Amino acid sequence: MVQVSTPHVVQWGWFSIELTNLLIILVMIVVFVLALLLPFPHNAEVTRERRGEQP
Repeated sequence: MVQVSTPHVVQWGWFSIELTNLLIILVMIVVFVLALLLPFPHNAEVTRERRGEQP
């Protein structure tokens, strides 16, 4: 027999959400912000060619 415990719920006024779902949403937001802020990896040769530099 599987015992199911009651979920931990975060309530803020009329808004309520399970703690697990809230943590997943927060992690997704952090990953999205990091994707916007971190530089995209690129090839150094392409960068030099765009600047007109010689290797």
